[in-house]
Amino acid sequence: MRRALLFVLGIHQPYMSPTELERISAGEASRRTGNVKAAVALFLKRMGVPPAYLEEMYEVPKEKVRWLTEDEIRTDFQGFVPEVREWVQAQCGDGTATVRCKNDVMLGMRIRARQQTSR
Repeated sequence: MRRALLFVLGIHQPYMSPTELERISAGEASRRTGNVKAAVALFLKRMGVPPAYLEEMYEVPKEKVRWLTEDEIRTDFQGFVPEVREWVQAQCGDGTATVRCKNDVMLGMRIRARQQTSR
């Protein structure tokens, strides 16, 4: 029996609004594009996303979306980001792959975030 995929994920090229592009120079647009690409690359790296997705993002036109396949999602986006995997393991033990564990952990993270912002 095959379980249904619980989420979908799409990628596309980041872009500036036409209004913003009209008001800046070509050099400024190029500089900003490079800065955004560097920031996205760093973010994806920190989140444990395979580097190939950065280049794929920039191959997809801004007005389109490439939806990742179930196999890509299962292979490349399984579990938690590297920074919290050990913590999740401590919270859930051997049940880290279960939906219940993920929901419990995410609820706990939201509660802690709210507590920290209310201080």
